[in-house]
Amino acid sequence: MPNWQHAICYFTQNASKCAIINLMKKMRFTVICTALALIFAGAWAMNAQAEPTEKHQEVIRANCAAAQSDIQRISRNDVTARINRGRDYDQTLRLFYAMNMRLASNSQTVPRLAEITKDFEDTLSEFRSEYNGYNSGVKAVLDYGESCAQRPIDFYDSLGKMRAGRDKMHKLVVKLGRLIDDYKTVVGGLVK
Repeated sequence: MPNWQHAICYFTQNASKCAIINLMKKMRFTVICTALALIFAGAWAMNAQAEPTEKHQEVIRANCAAAQSDIQRISRNDVTARINRGRDYDQTLRLFYAMNMRLASNSQTVPRLAEITKDFEDTLSEFRSEYNGYNSGVKAVLDYGESCAQRPIDFYDSLGKMRAGRDKMHKLVVKLGRLIDDYKTVVGGLVK
């Protein structure tokens, strides 16, 4: 569910709409995670080793074109997801600002909400920056083209950097979600 919809669901109490949106979000997340797991299963198995063995290099050579094709497809989906997620986060931040201003106009000071809003804004900036780095990593993997079979170790290293960028982004998305939940909790406490 886009993050601004958390606030809408919380304030409107439209449970059926929220349940459907949550289910769709979970299904989409599961499909993406499964696809990534299948694509990188061989690479993750080799992660414990400093450098791939000759046998692993042969696996990389045999599968790098298919992996690039899958990464290209995922990259197209990532762009759409990033745009949508960015809009959702921007909308959430605007809602945070609006709520903070509303409380201030009613002479209520809630410093914790201001802290959460600032953390959210900073984390969102970091998310945008990390996405640019991750996107550069994806482009580097895709730039190998057919030469990935001739340079399997370089391809594998680029794949590892791309994966590390995706992991950083995932952590930031989790942090943004936690901040939204924290904000919701504090606002919920004001209502009681």
